[in-house]
Amino acid sequence: MKVNTENFFRISQNDIEITNDRKETLNDIAKAVLDEYLRNERVNLNFICSHNSRRSQFAQIWGNYAINFFSIPNMECFSGGTVVTALHRNTVKTLKEVGFRFDVKTFNHQNPEYLISYQDCKKPILAYSKLIEDQNNKSPYIAITTCNSIEKNCPLFTDCLAYFQLPYTDPKNYDYTALKNEKYNELNMNIASEMAFLFGYIASKIKSYQLL
Repeated sequence: MKVNTENFFRISQNDIEITNDRKETLNDIAKAVLDEYLRNERVNLNFICSHNSRRSQFAQIWGNYAINFFSIPNMECFSGGTVVTALHRNTVKTLKEVGFRFDVKTFNHQNPEYLISYQDCKKPILAYSKLIEDQNNKSPYIAITTCNSIEKNCPLFTDCLAYFQLPYTDPKNYDYTALKNEKYNELNMNIASEMAFLFGYIASKIKSYQLL
């Protein structure tokens, strides 16, 4: 049974308890985003994970959803990796189950490109596995790694304005187990919750500066 995306997003804010350590990291990211926004009134965020197939894709999609939900102008999320693979089918399945619509933009057996939309979507999200420096990833950007396997060295990321680590447990470890659906759904909920916390805070601060 499919779930309404907005309901899922709201439930994630109520049902997931974000630890103080994670809140501290999210607040640090928010500060960097706000500093850049106040300077240029525009911010790009690039969520990065080696294969750009699961965690970084969830973060890009929920990040863009949150930006739309909180009506933040001139802000966009992208994702990339150090190698090209594909937007994993389990990622697609999990997001479809909470109301995201996937339309194939460019068919490719190895790495199809999708336009992802949802109710009240203002701009479909372009999603496919790509390198950090892909032409569709706007720069300069704030880099946020979602795994622990990326080198801790900001110059690795072209045009990186700031660099943060926001790691999540890789659901790939459960792809062929009875826990697969549970672990993907858990990750989906956790990332939705943290993107709500991050961009909700950013939106409230921007409004206080009377920029919205």
